[in-house]
Amino acid sequence: MSLSGKADSRDIHVYTPHKMQMLLTKAKGRRTYMPILVDYSTGLRRGELLGLKWDNVDLERGVLSIVQALKQANKEVYSGRPKNKSSRRQVAISPTIVEALR
Repeated sequence: MSLSGKADSRDIHVYTPHKMQMLLTKAKGRRTYMPILVDYSTGLRRGELLGLKWDNVDLERGVLSIVQALKQANKEVYSGRPKNKSSRRQVAISPTIVEALR
């Protein structure tokens, strides 16, 4: 991380589609499968993904409502609003993800 607080390009590790498919295959049947799948298909931030609750999932409309995120401060983990107003949003999910969540 740079002094400005922004991530340097060397801090970002992007999976190729092939590696992502391998990860999903290995995670299949485990409790980590759905979070990995949802994250891969939506690009949510880690705290947003971990802050999701079933109340935030609308399978009929195919959207996730991002209204909270898990945060950490002083070794404490807590749930709070995303850091700015534009982070509170709805994110579309594909019919494939909707079916997987059902």
